[in-house]
Amino acid sequence: MIQDCSVQAVSLMKPEVTIITHFPSPYQVELFDAVAAQNEINLSVIYLYATSPERRWQSPRLDHAGVFVDGPEQDVPRASALAGTADLTVFNYYQHPLARSWLARRAQAHQPWAFWGERLGFRASALVGWLYRRWALRELARSPAPIWGIGRWAVESYQVEFGPARRFHNLPYFSDLTRFGVAASGRVPAGDQIRFLCSGSLIERKGVDLLATAFRRLAAVEPRATLCFLGDGALLPSLRRELTDLAGRVEFLGFKDWSELPAIYGRADVLCAPSRHDGWGLIVPEALAAGLPVIGTTRTGAAREFLRTGHNGWLIPAGDGEALFQAMHDAVRRGPETIALMSRRAQEAVADHTLEQGAARLGAACRSALVHWPS
Repeated sequence: MIQDCSVQAVSLMKPEVTIITHFPSPYQVELFDAVAAQNEINLSVIYLYATSPERRWQSPRLDHAGVFVDGPEQDVPRASALAGTADLTVFNYYQHPLARSWLARRAQAHQPWAFWGERLGFRASALVGWLYRRWALRELARSPAPIWGIGRWAVESYQVEFGPARRFHNLPYFSDLTRFGVAASGRVPAGDQIRFLCSGSLIERKGVDLLATAFRRLAAVEPRATLCFLGDGALLPSLRRELTDLAGRVEFLGFKDWSELPAIYGRADVLCAPSRHDGWGLIVPEALAAGLPVIGTTRTGAAREFLRTGHNGWLIPAGDGEALFQAMHDAVRRGPETIALMSRRAQEAVADHTLEQGAARLGAACRSALVHWPS
């Protein structure tokens, strides 16, 4: 067993690693493809769902070994075998009954495993959420399994909930940001206008209702401001109604596939991401890579990781409509030259957040989990 090998032996071996995750989202597929290409570990990924009703992205091609639990390509016996026989099994999703059963099996057999997750606690009250996690992740509470938090904010929450007496890694999501950098190089200056972009699901959690109210106030005092909503969701009809008299300054693009995003980012000046809660928020590093200063909230992992108010964006309290309005107003008043400076700083903030670095960090976390697993 690998956990009985010396540290040196483990470092020289190419371990078999299985990651269990939700569905093949484009950014995770990119990361797993990059890990497979680096060829430092033998990676297999179990996808519990072929698609997600909350995500309409086209299914990407896999350049890594992937196994599906549902859909036309489902192979549950193979998935179960991979989850049980891998040198290390990483649980990136635990709310599926099969995932919970595999997690329990690894824990009971004292086989190496790791938990990899976003910041806890949005979908339920603090007490209800805590009670559910203590039940669903009871093996994690009493095991030595390392926890990989998706961003520093997530790591802090896991340290509080599960105690400091284990290994933690800051392992956020990574994707290929170079295409957004290309979009930034082709951006056409807007002159006196400031073009705000909101990208993502048009739902209450994303704070788009606050954005509509803030923009209505801004439009009354700043004729230079325009707003574009990129995405779809339950609040789209109410947003259209609230902003109907500003139709000439507000655009609704609807859903666009992931490959279309860079060109749209390239036509904006500032990204608005007023989420009430976002465990990571991939739109933040994407926008920064595209040279967009970002208005993000203190309850968005990536915003906390990368934003500095007045430097490359604005970090505001979540759910605070007044703070959102003030940040948007400040963006307009700063003018094109200052926004251009903030744009350069935005790109600098994520210059090292590369797909290659992410693949290397994931591989290193896997090796660390095996090296430090108790014999």
